[in-house]
Amino acid sequence: MSASLSVDIVGGGIGGLTLGAALHRCGIPFRIFEQAPRLESVGYGLTLQRNALQALETIGLREAVARRGAPVRRGTIRVPRGGVLTETTLDLCAIHRATLLSVLLEHVPSASLRLGERVASVSDAEVVVAADGLHSAFRKQLAPEEGPPRDSGCTAWRGLVPSSTIGRDVPPGEAWETWGRGTRFGIVPIDGDRTYWFAVAPVMPLGDVRQAKHFLLETFSGWHAPIPPLVERTPARAILESRIVDREPIPRWHAGKLILLGDAAHPMTPDLGQGGGQAIEDAVVLAHLLCAHREGRLARSAIGPRYEALRHARAYGIVARSRRFGRVARLSHPLAVGFRNLIVRSMPAGGVERQLADVLEFPGVPDVPVS
Repeated sequence: MSASLSVDIVGGGIGGLTLGAALHRCGIPFRIFEQAPRLESVGYGLTLQRNALQALETIGLREAVARRGAPVRRGTIRVPRGGVLTETTLDLCAIHRATLLSVLLEHVPSASLRLGERVASVSDAEVVVAADGLHSAFRKQLAPEEGPPRDSGCTAWRGLVPSSTIGRDVPPGEAWETWGRGTRFGIVPIDGDRTYWFAVAPVMPLGDVRQAKHFLLETFSGWHAPIPPLVERTPARAILESRIVDREPIPRWHAGKLILLGDAAHPMTPDLGQGGGQAIEDAVVLAHLLCAHREGRLARSAIGPRYEALRHARAYGIVARSRRFGRVARLSHPLAVGFRNLIVRSMPAGGVERQLADVLEFPGVPDVPVS
């Protein structure tokens, strides 16, 4: 026997829109509330790794997303002079954040969107999903004593340039990272004619785009091609600066009708490229549970506990591993850097991917038998 159900989603980012698309697919009415007057994307590129693509496949969106991004099949970690530390095979889609949001929006009815509406308290819907990001107002209801985000000690900068800027230095279908002493630079092609780059350094945010560009040019001036040209050819006004932070785990992601999703539940550093992927996993799993309730296979009171049981340990495990990976990539003492490079260089081909094998496999949608 089917049960009535209405869902309000607070936040029109990756997690909120993925949940909306999944609910639309199974016929559950929902509303997405986004405080911005229009859906714009802050940021440039992101990577959807195999686990995220597998999750999207369960709601019929893998191909739609993959068509709009760039397949990346090989990853390389280098040292500043250009020597290779390790190479690995990859299975990911690199895509502009705005492009991903536009694909998801194509599968969300416009009538379900409430733009320019700020929601700070639980509505009268039967389920309220807070997908409102790192500074979630709803998270405070579950962790009222929580302090500010946990600082990593590093700042990140991001830019986007035409792929012609790098010529043939980075072959199509490859992503590069370069590890220095406390510093890190990454290069990822995100579609046919654009390349995304990011840089990380252990300094406080500079707060001025011209100062940031000067700092980056100076910091990475002696690094291998095409790093200096990438920075040089990026307009200062187009460089985004942000502090790298995450949050300590909290015991619960739900209370009553409220459920947290994505960065509202488990913000993580970008070091493993899993922030968007874990929000997608959350949304897909939660959508399947909501569908099970609508179909009479799961009590409403069991949705939140079951969601936590399926997602809590996995997501927080990845939060911890992402933070550890970032610390290794940003080691600064010469002896520690030398030892790290020796260990990474001695790893067999594909060693990095094998170490992350469990992260890169979506556990699957929940089996919810009729109770």
